[in-house]
Order: sequence, then C-alpha cells, then structure tokens
Amino acid sequence: MSLLGLLISAGQGWQWGWPGIGQTLKARLFLGLTLLLIISSLGAVNRGEALLQLVHFIPFFIFFLGLDVVFNQKTSLLPTLACDFVLAALPLNLLALGEWLIKALYREYGWPNYGAWPLVGGALNIVPDRVVIWFGDPNFFASYLVMIFGLALGLCWQAGQNPISYPTPWGTLVLPASLIYGTTAVNGLTILATASRTGWGAIVLQLALVGLAWQRRLLWPILMASGGLLLAGLFSVAGVSGRPEFTADPRFSLWPLGWRLMVEKPWFGWGLGNFKELYPTMATIPNYPALAHLHNYWLTLGVEAGLPAMILLSGIVLWQAWGNGVWLQFFNPHNSRSGWQLGYGLGFLGTVAYGLLDVTYFQAANNALGWLLLAALTVIGQR
Repeated sequence: MSLLGLLISAGQGWQWGWPGIGQTLKARLFLGLTLLLIISSLGAVNRGEALLQLVHFIPFFIFFLGLDVVFNQKTSLLPTLACDFVLAALPLNLLALGEWLIKALYREYGWPNYGAWPLVGGALNIVPDRVVIWFGDPNFFASYLVMIFGLALGLCWQAGQNPISYPTPWGTLVLPASLIYGTTAVNGLTILATASRTGWGAIVLQLALVGLAWQRRLLWPILMASGGLLLAGLFSVAGVSGRPEFTADPRFSLWPLGWRLMVEKPWFGWGLGNFKELYPTMATIPNYPALAHLHNYWLTLGVEAGLPAMILLSGIVLWQAWGNGVWLQFFNPHNSRSGWQLGYGLGFLGTVAYGLLDVTYFQAANNALGWLLLAALTVIGQR
C-alpha cells in the first residue's frame, strides 16, 4: 500500500510538471539511458529475460522524475516522510526479531517446528538461519533496513537538538526522543539478525559519519572504534545465524569472472538478468552452483548492460546526489534543520555502500526507497 501511495504521488508529480518535466536535462539523460538498456536487452543471450528485467529500471526512472517535482513543490513533506518510514519500520523490526528468536530456539532445541506452521511456515523457512519476514531474501530485507537506519540516525540528531513535531489529522504531536532512539537501536539489532555482513558494514559507516559530524576532532578514535565494531560484527554474524565464516565468501572469486565478461562485451553487455544464464557455463565457484548476480551493483550493471549504461547511470546519480554540494550541509552541527537532511544523506549513502557488495534492486521496496532518497537529496541541494 505504501508503494502504491508513492506511485500515485509520482504520477501527480508528472501531472504537475508536464510538459516541462520532459524537457529537463535529467529527463533527457534518463531517456538516453533507457535507450541503452533497450538496445542491450535486444541483443541479450536471453532476450525475454533481459526485456523483463527492464521493469527494475525504466518505471523507477519515471518514478524518480515525478517525485522530484512533488518534493520541489512540497519540501515540507520531507521531514514528515522521514518519520513515516522510520516509525513504520518499528513493527517490522519487532516481527523480525521474533522470527530470529523462533529460529534460534529451533536451531538449539528443535522447538518450535515453525516449518510446519500453516501459511507462514513456508515463508519463514526460505532461509532457515536468517531473518526474512516477507522480503523473500534476508539481503533484500537488510538493504531496506540500512536505508531506514540512515533516516533514523538523522532523526536522532534532530531529536537531540529540538523536539520533533509530527503532523496528524488531529493536530501536531511531539515525538519523544526515547521513541526515536529506541526505534533506531531496534533497527540496528534487526540488521544484525539478518546476518548480512554487508548491512553491518553499511551501518558502521553511517555511525562513523555521524560521529565525525558530531566531533570532527575525534577522527582517529572514531575510525578505530568503527574498525573494531566492523570486525566484531563481521565475525559475530556467524554466531548469530550459523553462517559460514567471512573467509568463505564467494565474492573474491566471483568478481574476476565478472571482469572477464565485461571485457568481452563492454558496449552493450550480455543483457539484463543474463549473468545467471552465463554463470553455469563458466568455471563455477565450489559450493555455489548457481548465482543470480555478481554481488556488486556496478559490476553487475557493467556486465549485463554495458559500460556506457553503467557510466551514464552512475553519472546521473553522482550529479543528483553530490554535484549540487548538498553534502556540505549535512555536517554542520549548528544547522537546526540538519537532522532530517542528514538522515536522507545517510540513508542514500547506506544503499550505495550496500551496492558495493550486493545487488538488491530486484526488490521493489528497496528500489523505490533508494530512488525516493535520491529525489529528496536533489531537492535538498537546491534549497
């Protein structure tokens, strides 16, 4: 329902902005990117799969451009929207921690046998040792929570400076700081319960940046503390979920395969979604007979869509998120409005960091939230 509401809002943005929205430079760049993706898909090894995979890109380009108009006209929505996402994730986090407890009890004592439960048993048993909820994959869930964690850190910053006002149909509420802090802590625990080492690394990066924004003179202590927290999390995840050790990760063997494929077809790639078709024909990694992607967003895009498409998409994102100097605003402790702005920056940075080691754009909620954060950053930088 939330995704449907955002789609309706984006549609309203197109209605408000038409026809001028189609004449902007960013719209023309997205049109060029769309043409590159279509050309790549038409020449794919599995053309049907590649054309189907366009659904993860083209609709979200349209979605982003519509939200850009809405946020430009109603910037006051952004602080409220940040609260909406963070507070709405609290029930999700609590359910996830309950799932983790049930699975931990079953792993240790053989009870309760949740796999036999009607309706929910099959969904919970998709990944027996990790938290999934209804995301279908623990990494999809962790990627979503990383973005929420960034927004929550921004609200924590805000709550430490001034009370957070939250408008409702019945009047304005003041959100208790303890609610914001508690929700953020629960969100971090849930990311640990997903057993996503990429997610853990992303939130450590977010925490380090918040620490530097708070006390820049403590650079080295913050960096050392972050490094220790990162290592502790990476190697404790195995104990939380029963996952293999970090040294058994397939990425370090997978990336050279991807580089080789990208060099072979650099212009238009092998076709979106086609790596999983190619992987079984190559020298597969032991214990990994099938892999859907290259565990790196940019490498996957370069292999499947080609270098021009990957560079153009990266350039558009870099321009929108960083090119307008928006990041200079985030680390100003004297800016009373910097809290929610910082949250949007940390949330988007979290998904970028996650993309270095995994690919989660197949999940619509992750894709939509990532593009929403980018649209918000674009508008923040223009103010």
